[in-house]
Amino acid sequence: MAEELIRVTPAGLYCEAGDFYIDPWAPVERAVITHAHSDHAQWGCKAYLAAKSGQAVLETRLGSDIRAEYLSYGETRVQWRNGQPASRRTHPRLQSGPRREGRRNLGRLR
Repeated sequence: MAEELIRVTPAGLYCEAGDFYIDPWAPVERAVITHAHSDHAQWGCKAYLAAKSGQAVLETRLGSDIRAEYLSYGETRVQWRNGQPASRRTHPRLQSGPRREGRRNLGRLR
């Protein structure tokens, strides 16, 4: 059986290939924040990766002293893990837009 790219854990959605959590539910080592709403931005993570456009909101919610990196939409960050590249890219479709779009896509995860 093929390994899942993203799996549900007690701390949230985990991507083993990149060793990060997506919008974690509990403090984790590495968190990728899709947007800075309080239900997506968990306080207490060791490091955050988020869209540059959400920096002010994220820092208002979590403090400006958090360890965070912010990328512009479409910008790619490559991280090496176990000798293999694991890219993280902010996707243009995640830009601010109608809330119904995100809600429709969220339904597929449940």
